[in-house]
Amino acid sequence: MNALFTIFIILIVIASILLTGVVLLQAGKGEGLASNFVAANQTFGVRQTASGLERFTWILVSFIFVASIITNFLR
Repeated sequence: MNALFTIFIILIVIASILLTGVVLLQAGKGEGLASNFVAANQTFGVRQTASGLERFTWILVSFIFVASIITNFLR
């Protein structure tokens, strides 16, 4: 069980780093880092890019939540 615990911890850390990057890419009220991708948003459509980033954010948050609960029971 110790190896499984370690694997889950590593996956949680990787997902947390990815989540930080995805949140920084999202457009906020102050435009944030997403302002660098204005040309891409105009080409592909703002709604599709925003919904894709939002969907990926929720997937990562859900994974971290579930993996944290599982890791707690593996301890």
